Amino acid sequence: MTKELEQKLYTRFPFMQSRCGIACEDGWFQLLWDFAEEIEKLNIPDFQMIQIKEKFSSLRLYNNTATKEVMAIVGKYEKLSSTTCEFCSKKGKFRKDLGWVRTLCNKCYKEKKNEKAD
Repeated sequence: MTKELEQKLYTRFPFMQSRCGIACEDGWFQLLWDFAEEIEKLNIPDFQMIQIKEKFSSLRLYNNTATKEVMAIVGKYEKLSSTTCEFCSKKGKFRKDLGWVRTLCNKCYKEKKNEKAD
């Protein structure tokens, strides 16, 4: 994710600052924003993200609080990311033939496939 988008999340939701930054593409920015809004509504005083990353073509949202409510929200957004293009946020699906498993829409998939061929 670009530093600019990371900073927007950190400014609005200080608890989103993870030890490792945000290691995913820009297409999941809105998912992370929506996730943070839902977490914020729980009003957990010491909530903190530990790590935010892409793994096996979906988000992984590690945090310091394992309540039932938090885990339900985490599960919801990890699942949503598995059908959201990592690059443009349109509807996507798993792509396994690019050397790395990615969740991509048809347009981004074609672009990445062409980049690989070059």
